[in-house]
Amino acid sequence: MAKILELHSVFGEMTLKLDAKIGAIDSVEKSHRGDPDLFKPPPKPTCEICFLPFPPVVGVEYLSCCGKLVCAACVFESQKHLIVEGVKKERSCRMDPRYKPKEMLDVLCCPFCRQPIGTESDGEFIKRLEKRVDKNDELATYMLARTYRDGAHGLQIDTTKYVKLVKRAADLGSMEACFDLAGIYCRGDCGVARDLIKMGQYDKTAAKLGEVRARCSLGATALIAGDIHLAHRHWMMSVACGHNDSLDRFKTEMMEGRITEQKYSEIKSIHKGGEEEMESTERDRASRSGYDFKRYMDLWRDEVLEATNAKSLADVLF
Repeated sequence: MAKILELHSVFGEMTLKLDAKIGAIDSVEKSHRGDPDLFKPPPKPTCEICFLPFPPVVGVEYLSCCGKLVCAACVFESQKHLIVEGVKKERSCRMDPRYKPKEMLDVLCCPFCRQPIGTESDGEFIKRLEKRVDKNDELATYMLARTYRDGAHGLQIDTTKYVKLVKRAADLGSMEACFDLAGIYCRGDCGVARDLIKMGQYDKTAAKLGEVRARCSLGATALIAGDIHLAHRHWMMSVACGHNDSLDRFKTEMMEGRITEQKYSEIKSIHKGGEEEMESTERDRASRSGYDFKRYMDLWRDEVLEATNAKSLADVLF
């Protein structure tokens, strides 16, 4: 009997059909057996500047120059600081030639090394990734794998290299790579044979590393196998991290009568707490700007003027 299992890839939600319920049962039994660490609180990947947990997918910036992953809001705040300091130096006739406030509205700089972001050629971007891959950088290895998968930055699509690199990234500890591999084994694509047992194992590894989408996937597989309690246990863990899809799963459970409205209300409160843990004034501003830096600066200016009743930023800053 056909069932539906939803797996969520790094680039979007994918709905996949399982051939038989027995496959889900085998996957659940073999991936959960003898693993006391599966339900321990997982690590939460955080920005290396503000140390807040990353928001889901959007608002995250990979810095190829330094090989770091940070939230876009921190890149914007760093740039804002440089602009304000540049304007102050300009007004005091002590202008530093490195800081040109007007130009900084157009080209963002890395908060760590101050190299321009996004201005490198495709060739330079790939060279930076390959250099870090040679140093066993899990993030760079996964990024290079994704580049071969999508045929981006001047590379041709090469699924063989994609699978090879994504497996290496998974071995190095990349939760995104583990989640990708779970999807590959579920679908049986990219030249890889379909294997629901390996799908469950990679989902489990990704979930233990903190990948909430893999945790949601484990819950979906458990539900297909008929273990509602196990499914709810997985989804509760991802809901606590602010995962929207897992909350939607519980909404469906309520509508189908498997949990009460009161229980769903309690789960929504837990989900809200997970969302609030990822929130900040700067992240909210970046989101409202559509992750456009000029718009971000306009919003910041308006907030400052409203809070101070000043007529211009100059009245506030100088």
